[in-house]
Amino acid sequence: VQAMRNVAIRLLAEYMRTKKPLEHVHFISLEMPAEDIAAVNFAQVGGLPVDRLRSGQIGGPDEWLKLEGVQLELGELPIIIDSPGSMTLSQVAARCRIVKRTKRTRLIVIDYRELIRPDKAQERLPKSEWIPFIGPRLKALAKSLKVPILALCQINKAKDNEPLVRPQLKDLPYDSGADADAVFAAWRPEVDMANEPPEFEGAPEKIANARSAWYAARNAARGVLHFGAVKRRFGPQVWVKTRFDGPRMLVVDAPPAESDPLLEGRWE
Repeated sequence: VQAMRNVAIRLLAEYMRTKKPLEHVHFISLEMPAEDIAAVNFAQVGGLPVDRLRSGQIGGPDEWLKLEGVQLELGELPIIIDSPGSMTLSQVAARCRIVKRTKRTRLIVIDYRELIRPDKAQERLPKSEWIPFIGPRLKALAKSLKVPILALCQINKAKDNEPLVRPQLKDLPYDSGADADAVFAAWRPEVDMANEPPEFEGAPEKIANARSAWYAARNAARGVLHFGAVKRRFGPQVWVKTRFDGPRMLVVDAPPAESDPLLEGRWE
């Protein structure tokens, strides 16, 4: 989720700013260009829809002054953004070492793992072998630099005719996070839900009740984002429910629901 990763990086950078000497977040974006990352963060901090920012549809002087303040605020954050579009594993390691030496890196974020290209010696490896090959190398790099590395990963776990359940380790492609010390997931149930209910069987009254329950669950899922730990070496595997503001690419706190059938996979 773009909003989740960008707001997390920004908040971490705000924390790093309090450190003396200054510590930096090194963000390697292999998917989004730096301009798009900046637009998302402008939307989050300024509270303006990101599509208006990208099209230049800004209102009166008040909004321009607000954006100027946002620019100054973001410009002071200790974030180093690399958006080369494509890097091999050895190039990622070399760039991380350079930034660590020159900018005192405290955290490295790679967006995302599957876009790291193999070096010439591994270019013939199938993806099922290449992805597990990456994990131990990133872990060794983190140990040598004494810097935690956060490698993002995208999954598509929705399957036809199966109930919605929150992400699990087995949903990670190829390696199930075997080399990770911790694995966290951001999940928007409405993205995995179909636009129309499945075909229910039984008496007409039962079918009507099932369809009504499905639509109620569909409405309850709108704007919901669940974030939690599916693997942690230290600490509990806790999940929290938040709200996702799509136009502003913003994640905000949400009051906990008394019950959430989406997390339990129950619509009936």
